[in-house]
Amino acid sequence: MAYKILILGDYGVGKTSLYNYYKDNAPEAQEKPALKVKLLEINRRIDGEEKIIHLCDIPAKELAPTNRPRLYKKTVGAIILFDISRPDTFRHALFWIEELMNYNGFGKVPIALLGNKTDIRHSSERVLNPIDAQQFIYRLNRSAIASGTNIKSSFHEMSTKEAKGLLGILDQLVRAIIKHNVEKK
Repeated sequence: MAYKILILGDYGVGKTSLYNYYKDNAPEAQEKPALKVKLLEINRRIDGEEKIIHLCDIPAKELAPTNRPRLYKKTVGAIILFDISRPDTFRHALFWIEELMNYNGFGKVPIALLGNKTDIRHSSERVLNPIDAQQFIYRLNRSAIASGTNIKSSFHEMSTKEAKGLLGILDQLVRAIIKHNVEKK
């Protein structure tokens, strides 16, 4: 079984840079032919077991409302990116979460919320406070517990230019997906 994970977020937040990082740095990563998306198949050993991850980067032009149900279908997790120097991209993260939940066919699924571009934190005046994102994830997790789904989502700050810990973030997301699928049964 392959785990379909989408990379979502507003234009210019670094989605394609993140995809390219995984393509260039994840061992056993291969780009696969796919219609209207960039698909990367990554084989990872997680907790002693081989897992296949299908990581998808959807070009913005393909996200027309008529395409969304098909593109989001069977997605079991997502990496939602925002730019820490553009707070509007953080506020729009809820839109991407709702889109995913509406169209994936599973409802609530684990997400990793990533604040990108930490490399410009000290040079930008409009930087989002990480506490806002931590509180957002806390509320998201509390909502999941209250609804009985107990999905564990996470928040991380990173820079695709500095690329520290990105494989670990993907592994953590897959562990949350596995736990969620086991608890669902």
